[in-house]
Amino acid sequence: MLHNWRGDFDHLLLIKSSSRGPAFQARVEGALDGARNQLGAFPQSRIIHLDGHASKDFSKTTVAKALLSIPSKARLLISAFNDPSAVGAL
Repeated sequence: MLHNWRGDFDHLLLIKSSSRGPAFQARVEGALDGARNQLGAFPQSRIIHLDGHASKDFSKTTVAKALLSIPSKARLLISAFNDPSAVGAL
């Protein structure tokens, strides 16, 4: 999909968990570094940090609330530190 967007996107949702340690948070920071490596620099204002509490259901609720403030046609990249959080975000 990102290829279809020619590398452009509107927001990057980074789903973390405040209940997990630094090793888990490093996964999300690694995803951010990878995005910058592949896409080049982009404004910090495009990054939305969310706390999914390592839960599919909590991530789903958190992302749904965040989407209320994002235009419906926005192109989103989503990265989560674990699979349940990623599934909840979708």
